[in-house]
Amino acid sequence: MQLWCEGWETFEDLKGQMMERLGLDLKYKDVFGFLEVIERKVVFEERYIDEFYSCTEIMGFWNSYKTAKPDVKDTKLYFTLRVFPTIGKCPDLEDWQHATMMNDLKRNKHDDATNSDLHTVVAATLQMANGDCPEKSGLVNA
Repeated sequence: MQLWCEGWETFEDLKGQMMERLGLDLKYKDVFGFLEVIERKVVFEERYIDEFYSCTEIMGFWNSYKTAKPDVKDTKLYFTLRVFPTIGKCPDLEDWQHATMMNDLKRNKHDDATNSDLHTVVAATLQMANGDCPEKSGLVNA
């Protein structure tokens, strides 16, 4: 999804505008962040951007980086949820955090995930896709 925002200087300003436009409660501001992705011919470089960074400085960095590295294909900025360590602190966003974690697991970004994490993520993802499981008589309740 693309979202038009204007009149911002830092990523903190941009985050506030994006949350307002998306109808997200600002009390969850610490749960969201920006992920910078630089796509090169062979690899992706990713990093989270801190709120105090100047947006124009990052764009200037991208321009100089593209000039210095001819294998850079594209630069993108994603507004996203931060999964750890805030997962479970915001019940309204927990399903989305699990979906984000599932995506990260598929991309092999969490070597420290436990079996319990995997079960929770798979269950939450299935529930998001298919809705709540109806009650089944004769099954043990967990």
